[in-house]
Amino acid sequence: MKVTKFGGTSLASSSQLRKVKEIVYQDANRHIVVASAPGKRNDEDIKITDLLLALNTKRNDEKIKEEIISRFKEIIFDLKVDQNIFQEVSDYFTNIDEFASSSEIVSRGEYFCAKILAFHLQFKFIDAKDFLFFDSNGKIDFEESKRAFFKLYKNGDYAVIPGFYGSDEKGDICLFSRGGSDITGAYIASFVSASCYENWTDVSGIFSVNPSIVHNPSKISSISYDEIRELSYMGANVIHSDSILPCQERNIPIYIKNTNKPEDKGTLISSYSSNNMITGIAGKSGYLSMTLSKRDIHSDVNSLFKVLRILSEYDVQGESIASGIDCLSLTFLEKNIISSLNEITFKLSHLLDAKVEVRNNLSLVSIVSKNKKDRYQIITKIFEILKNNQIKTRLVDHLNDDYSIIIGVDDTCLNNTISSLYNGFNNMRLI
Repeated sequence: MKVTKFGGTSLASSSQLRKVKEIVYQDANRHIVVASAPGKRNDEDIKITDLLLALNTKRNDEKIKEEIISRFKEIIFDLKVDQNIFQEVSDYFTNIDEFASSSEIVSRGEYFCAKILAFHLQFKFIDAKDFLFFDSNGKIDFEESKRAFFKLYKNGDYAVIPGFYGSDEKGDICLFSRGGSDITGAYIASFVSASCYENWTDVSGIFSVNPSIVHNPSKISSISYDEIRELSYMGANVIHSDSILPCQERNIPIYIKNTNKPEDKGTLISSYSSNNMITGIAGKSGYLSMTLSKRDIHSDVNSLFKVLRILSEYDVQGESIASGIDCLSLTFLEKNIISSLNEITFKLSHLLDAKVEVRNNLSLVSIVSKNKKDRYQIITKIFEILKNNQIKTRLVDHLNDDYSIIIGVDDTCLNNTISSLYNGFNNMRLI
């Protein structure tokens, strides 16, 4: 049995849903389909989820309501879907409940799209909120969710399930992070021990670098679970990083395929890594660094404990920690710390009697490689490339047992750093 997830661009219009139907019907093993919300039909278009986010803040905005209803109406009428589904869409958005939660409203893109797709495919519709349960920590309760799933799904069924959401302990809608339909599909694949998990999108696999930064980069035909988790976390957004582990733990292969070019080979994610010395390069902005300076700070064996205790008080997690004889340096995603930055800085300064310096506008670039044997050769070449391109680094983070080498640069240098590293390694035939 295969679990198949289709992204927003694959479901953006009636013509795209026809392609989806053709793909699903080509293989009788595609029993379970997970649906995202309709995405952009063209560059000027707006994703349904973005319209829902806007509606959530302006619940009486008739223009937004009309645009959402119109998008669904176009698909429903063109595909001759049951008119009761259109009536449900129209009623929901016309008379939207002012007390409806933000999560419920934002999730309706997936909900209604899955209902439409289920009718189009003549598959059973199963609502994710009825089996995908979040615990009090915001994590999926795997065993309880699996038991609930098999009360709704019988072996041999053909079903469509909305992605992106489940429900909390009170039964209220609870969302994954953006792009979370990937995660829904991964959990379902794990529940049913699928032969594979197919993730259909608008690109023919995963590239070794972002094609919007580097023209015509090489495509990765095969990549390991660990390598893709590193790349996804650092900005390669073809698949959500949290969707890997549920499949990895049960050794379920993941295929990245193109809905518009289904004949293309795509990328296989499994336990096997790529054959290249460098698997891929990814990066993202939005970081800041914090440096605590104090003479012989390393001799205070409790200094790191004190730092972590204060961070835990504010539920803030550091991305990396480095220490020297007179300093301790931490890196954070700015959005995770900015609201409490002044308080944390004040407490750290007084508790450790240290000077605290914060620097914004930091980007991190990850060079991913499973080739640990040649790790130091790779590091040497990284610095050769950076030197030749006059790129200054603000930090370097490297662990022997990790799959990536992290380089910190100014935000203004992010794309140049990524393209320079890719071109440098590509010229050496190492990527």
